[in-house]
Amino acid sequence: MKILMIGNKESGKTTYMASAFGVLNDGISGFYIHTDTTTREWFQRLYKQIGRGYYPDYTDKRGSYHFQLFHNQRSVLDFDWIDYNGGVITDTSIEKLKNDIDTADGMMIFLDAEALLNNDIVTHRFRRIIALISEKLESGDSPLFSVIIVLTKYDKLPADTDIESVTKSIKPFIDDADENEKLYIRVVPVSCTEKGFYNVDLPLLDILDSGLRLSILTAAFEAKYYTEQFADRANKTGVIDWGVSRLMGLKTNGELAKEYRNKALERIALFETIKMPMEMLSDYVANYVVTYPKGGGISKKITRRQSTVDFIDL
Repeated sequence: MKILMIGNKESGKTTYMASAFGVLNDGISGFYIHTDTTTREWFQRLYKQIGRGYYPDYTDKRGSYHFQLFHNQRSVLDFDWIDYNGGVITDTSIEKLKNDIDTADGMMIFLDAEALLNNDIVTHRFRRIIALISEKLESGDSPLFSVIIVLTKYDKLPADTDIESVTKSIKPFIDDADENEKLYIRVVPVSCTEKGFYNVDLPLLDILDSGLRLSILTAAFEAKYYTEQFADRANKTGVIDWGVSRLMGLKTNGELAKEYRNKALERIALFETIKMPMEMLSDYVANYVVTYPKGGGISKKITRRQSTVDFIDL
């Protein structure tokens, strides 16, 4: 799975990544993420610093990190997490970003909650990204694209601020998303401070849930296809098939049937491996209770809109 992260400079992307890694590295409901030693040590160091009230500098380049999602000691999904520098939103040439959006499976858009509440330039830059997403949905064949809008630094808002006031300027996009079967969207307020880490696991786990759903669908469809090919080739074996194939230097139908059978068994095994984790992760993110660091009303569940994938019978 390919996940893009984009936001303005100092929107809190690096702080969020380190916080999410720190929380998920310890594991939640049997799920945890794994990466290479260098990346793990770097994120762990940042996570500890954030817990003491020290924050990392904003990134000034595009960074790509490879992770694996595990459930109970078993790897269930590989994903690349790509962090863009904030300046790319205003660059005159954004072909690389456009290409990455076109090939991505999901996206996290980071918006400073305080800046969004004040409707400053962050909203206008947000619209530019939305335009690129719209182009992808109009031209692509992907059954679902997940966008998680992460409202960072939510702890800085006045105590009596409600989330509806914060998201007022982007509400038109959210409303349009509810009408688009190709788009899944969720807004999540987060806070990463020495006083606690609020909701940091939800944005990543929610978007990985979409990845698991697509993975299991792909496994099911491919298992069906390879099973059909196996049956077709198995029915065409015999002496004539063997003689013609050897004469022409091609594989026999019997050999092809064996290959298709092995591929079908591999896909079936994959389906069985990730089915239970997918169901558990979907249940976790669907029933997640969002907690506000202060203000914004009492802790409550933000409804997760069903996606097209939910209605496909496996």
